[in-house]
Amino acid sequence: MKKGLLCLLACMCPLLGQPVVTVEPVAPSLSGITLIKPVDSNFQSLVATFVPASEMPAFAPFLPYSVIVRNSTPRNILGMSVVFRVVNQQGQPFTMAISPANFPTMRRPVLAPGKTFFVPVESPGRTDSSVGLTASASLGIEQYNSSRSIDISVDSVLFDDGTLAGPDTLNMFDHYSARLLAFKTIAQNIISYKDPLPLKGYLDGITLTRDQARELRKTGGLQAETKIEMSVLAIRVAQQLDRKSIDPLIRNEMAVLEDVGKMSVHK
Repeated sequence: MKKGLLCLLACMCPLLGQPVVTVEPVAPSLSGITLIKPVDSNFQSLVATFVPASEMPAFAPFLPYSVIVRNSTPRNILGMSVVFRVVNQQGQPFTMAISPANFPTMRRPVLAPGKTFFVPVESPGRTDSSVGLTASASLGIEQYNSSRSIDISVDSVLFDDGTLAGPDTLNMFDHYSARLLAFKTIAQNIISYKDPLPLKGYLDGITLTRDQARELRKTGGLQAETKIEMSVLAIRVAQQLDRKSIDPLIRNEMAVLEDVGKMSVHK
């Protein structure tokens, strides 16, 4: 398997004009988080634990521009952001961000202590959390191969005690804070309802259209982020309400409050 993967890498990487790939050292605040690079001796064997052999040919072109994150801390990681800063052949910069998260429920961490997480710059045909996630944009392998440079770094990590560590140039602090506030607010309001019709009216009232959400994103800030997150949750809860009675929904939201009631996001 390892030999086959090395052959694929050798075939897929251009001999001339190959971009300069830099994997940045992790910030001091991220002590215990390490990045395993394509040139490291254990990279190929670890990739093989995430990507089935049948899918390896599709992933192989992207592997020179991918990393594996290892959590050597004693804490669960609920969310993290890996940033790929690309400068194309014309000198134009692009930023790709992959931010897997399971927050704030804490029931299934993104990365447990001692575990690794494969972060390909793109996941061809895959959107599950075992092999990366859908990126914030898509450039295609030709763009990566012809780029001048690709800089890879861990921008932030959210631990299970609510600590956000790292440079956080993406301002995930506001995103996680807004998501937590939205979870708490939605849950508190839902359990106050006894009848599904008024609850449906409440959920409809906080649901945004795509245009409204787009305008709020332009505004930015914690308040705008919270409204967007509440809208996303409202849509999800409304779908659940259509499939079952209000009582199981209230019990679920009470469990959510028990999970996140005392949680906060801090640096």
